[in-house]
Amino acid sequence: MKSLQEEGNLRLHKLCSNSGEVLAAFDKDDLAKDLTELDFDYDDLPIQRSLGVSWNLERDTFTFRVTVKEKPFTRRGVLSTINGLYDPLGFAMPVTIAGKLLLREAMNQPLDWDQPLPEEFRSKFQLWKNDLGSLEGVNIPRTYSMDASSDRDLFIFTDASELAIAAVAYIVTVNNSSKRHFGFVLGKTKVAPKHGHTIPRLELCAAVLGTEIYDVIMDELEVEFRQVKFFTDSKVVLGYIGNETKRFYTYVRNRVDRIRKSSSPEQWGYVPTAQNPADEPTRSISTGSLQESKWLNGPSGSFSRQAEESYQEFPLVDPDEDKEIRTLKTDLVDHVAEKTRPLSDHFEKFSTWKKDAKLTVIRVVQRDYFSKEIAAIRDKLPLPRSSTILELSPYLDDDGLLRVGGRIRESKLSMLQTNPVIIPEHHISVLIVRHFHEKISHQGRQLTEAAVRSAGFWLIGGRRFVNSCIHHCVKCRKLRGRREEQKMADLPFDRLDPAPPFTYIGIDVFGPWTIATRKTRGGEVNSKRWALLFTCLVVRAVHIELLEEMSSPSFINALRRFCAVRGEVKIIHSDQGTNFVGSTKDLNANVIRVDDRPIQRYLIDHSINWVFNPPHASHMGGAWERMIGVARRILDSLLLGVKNLTHDVLATLMAEVSSIVNDRPLTPMSYDPECPCPLTPAMLLTMKTDQTVRSFQLDDFNKKDIYKKQWRCVQYLADQFWARWRVEYLPSLQVRSKWKQESKNLQEG
Repeated sequence: MKSLQEEGNLRLHKLCSNSGEVLAAFDKDDLAKDLTELDFDYDDLPIQRSLGVSWNLERDTFTFRVTVKEKPFTRRGVLSTINGLYDPLGFAMPVTIAGKLLLREAMNQPLDWDQPLPEEFRSKFQLWKNDLGSLEGVNIPRTYSMDASSDRDLFIFTDASELAIAAVAYIVTVNNSSKRHFGFVLGKTKVAPKHGHTIPRLELCAAVLGTEIYDVIMDELEVEFRQVKFFTDSKVVLGYIGNETKRFYTYVRNRVDRIRKSSSPEQWGYVPTAQNPADEPTRSISTGSLQESKWLNGPSGSFSRQAEESYQEFPLVDPDEDKEIRTLKTDLVDHVAEKTRPLSDHFEKFSTWKKDAKLTVIRVVQRDYFSKEIAAIRDKLPLPRSSTILELSPYLDDDGLLRVGGRIRESKLSMLQTNPVIIPEHHISVLIVRHFHEKISHQGRQLTEAAVRSAGFWLIGGRRFVNSCIHHCVKCRKLRGRREEQKMADLPFDRLDPAPPFTYIGIDVFGPWTIATRKTRGGEVNSKRWALLFTCLVVRAVHIELLEEMSSPSFINALRRFCAVRGEVKIIHSDQGTNFVGSTKDLNANVIRVDDRPIQRYLIDHSINWVFNPPHASHMGGAWERMIGVARRILDSLLLGVKNLTHDVLATLMAEVSSIVNDRPLTPMSYDPECPCPLTPAMLLTMKTDQTVRSFQLDDFNKKDIYKKQWRCVQYLADQFWARWRVEYLPSLQVRSKWKQESKNLQEG
């Protein structure tokens, strides 16, 4: 260890040993705290804590330090007291099992965890708790064997009762005088279920616990054993483990399989109950009896050596009356049912089509579903009229597969396309459709059907299988699922406040259009223009300004022109376009979001505000998005035939569009003679009932005029816009087509 410290540059400290000579070889600073002041020649070594276990250095034994604190007499307090004793190797299991049994009995009471338990349990629990103090006098040797040179055997004992199940393991060595020594290795106990388990079932569970202990020991101990033996006092369990002729029901079968996974029947033997160490925890013992118990010291000296070394076969005990054993009648019925079941039904266990034996699978399924058709084809007889594949003119290929005959055999297409394999309505149809649906990245029905057909499969009822696959596909439901909807919210105050026009506005940009900037010798220099739409949220009037580029400076200039004509505004609504977001810094405008309602109310009360809608929430800007959508569609269609569009023409056209849109009626047309004029935004902007500019009503224009003077082109396009606006747009506003009913809001989880 010193060389490890010096060469490995590792400082080992808090050292302890049961040898004073070893401890004296180290510096006192490297020893455990309780050992630094001791004189190893005269003082006794104290008890040390090692990995939570108390180690008596003087006697080289493990012991217990018990500190029983007073805790409430409740379920929680009793459980805390039981778990307060740290016993990872199971030394005190025959004692602690009594406390667990008391807790199980208390759990049957209809009480909460912190409600006091009935007084009838207090005396039993207090007696058991007081008995725990005697554990400090129990000493268990630390070493498994006193003779390191002898062969080692591993013996594991199991037992069960109506109260508990237990298993314990020992390393067995033999000294020079042929006396055996049992060294305690590991023990475990479990409280037995109170109902629904017979003693043979509990004994079988104990045997399973024994094999689990064996697996732990083999993983943790680097020791080679001469032999490993398991012992139980239940001949019923020994019959179950060694059985090779009968079949068990599920409960016994699963546990026997678990036992035989870690052991063989030859390793199991019988031990009388009186000599079985695992019997003591199943009925619990007092602390005073633990030191001399078979649990810590192994079976008594009368334990037969013959039982250790010889293998004895144990037959099933009364198999005709044992309810865990399947009867011959049950086995025969299952065997007959298995025989009569079609072979293709076994393919329903498949979950994917990625199988190596695809042709074999298809051949078996076709044989089960088209047996009459296959027999008729082989005998060169006509198919039955009731056959579902009569119209496909099927035939058998060299592999014995049914393929479509059809009418296009002479085409130059591949065999997969001209003569696809016929697949009946079976589970493999689902697998095939699912496979190709995933292969084409979850496309729709048409593409999925095409992929299946291109792969050389003709599915009977294929469209139904494809529709069902897409309907149940989780990824498709996520990608194409119907979005949740909610009833339309109440209108905000800036839509209802009778303020002057353009006090509360919404803005957005649409376009672009290509215009001729200037003429050159080689042609024209073109550039783009965008339109910035201002919508009054109260009177629903619009104002359109042109943008030379999609940038914050261009937008600020357009906003200044708008304010110069229409006056200052209080609130500006927009989406989170990059030109809008950048402009807020240059304008020193207050920026708020609609989801910050307290901030929104405060800023609106004090200054001009800019409200950005949340991302991907275009429906929150419907007041101006509606105007843009209609204007953009009509303008784009009208400008398709226009050549040499200039900035002047586009600006004039946008002014005319604004005039036309502002002259639309805000309410349905009235037939009341007292209200001859419809209410329009233009009436509020100009205080005139007729917005038409009569000085420009010259002659009638036709399509040829757009190639003459530019002002004639603008007049023609404005007339066309007005006509289409009245005919196409206004009727669409009559009906509310969505968001009519209130729905449940989405919630987390």
